[in-house]
Amino acid sequence: VQIAFRGTRRSFMPACPPAMFALCSGMAVAVMLLSVAAPARGSDDVAEIDRRSPRPNFSDPTYWEQKYKASGKNSTYEWFLDSEVFVPVVQPYMSLDSRILQLGCGNSRVAEVLATAGHADVTSIDISESVIEANRAKHPADKFPALRYIVGNVLDMSGFAADNFDVVLDKGTWDAIPKQRSRVMLQEVRRVLRPGGVYLVVSFSKPGNALDFLLDWRVGWKVENILSVPNPTNGGRSESLRYFYFYICRNEDRDESWGSDLRVSSDVQDAIKEALDYQLADKSLSARSEEL
Repeated sequence: VQIAFRGTRRSFMPACPPAMFALCSGMAVAVMLLSVAAPARGSDDVAEIDRRSPRPNFSDPTYWEQKYKASGKNSTYEWFLDSEVFVPVVQPYMSLDSRILQLGCGNSRVAEVLATAGHADVTSIDISESVIEANRAKHPADKFPALRYIVGNVLDMSGFAADNFDVVLDKGTWDAIPKQRSRVMLQEVRRVLRPGGVYLVVSFSKPGNALDFLLDWRVGWKVENILSVPNPTNGGRSESLRYFYFYICRNEDRDESWGSDLRVSSDVQDAIKEALDYQLADKSLSARSEEL
């Protein structure tokens, strides 16, 4: 299976292509499924609505509460791709006893699919009380002992201790956060992840945009892998939405030497250096501003 990176350069910001490209057998199978997967439930309806009405304010908690109240307790909606396809993509990065946190779970079936596959510790949070109540009703503890549903805000996860999870999953939540708040969210993700844990985020944001935030020097972790995969719901309607991206962020500190010995092509190596140089320059400017 060949995974192709497609990004765009921007004149006002260094381009940031993938840090690494690597596939294990499980991910290869999952990506093959993506190329033939049926559209995620409800995706065509959403596309039609988006063409006729203003874009919803995805960063507004009120929007989500109203949405889930209106959709009903038994509804299910999958962002990007179905849970049965998403789970095999992320499973190579976790074990059955990994402590898993799902951000912005909505009424997706990700947690249920993980539990059915044998994962024993899955916590899901969402800012909507209605959808958390619905998930608890659909997944009672006596039938799904591995699952916990908690009302929570990804910008403030103080209810969780530091180093509390091995894996954090994100299927579209980071995209909904205003990017001026991205650093707050990612710092919270780092805090609740154990050292060496992974943050697996799916996004429509291309690496040339996303890595400006994911590689923020104030967050300071490693983006060790990026995969671009075809969007099965696009149907040729939008060139900009033909692909979405999996970013694998490792909760390990990176120093100024990180990225110099990656086993990638020279073009990718040069682009990584450009991205890291930008972060270094930004850090230096920030220090000078503090001195002033």
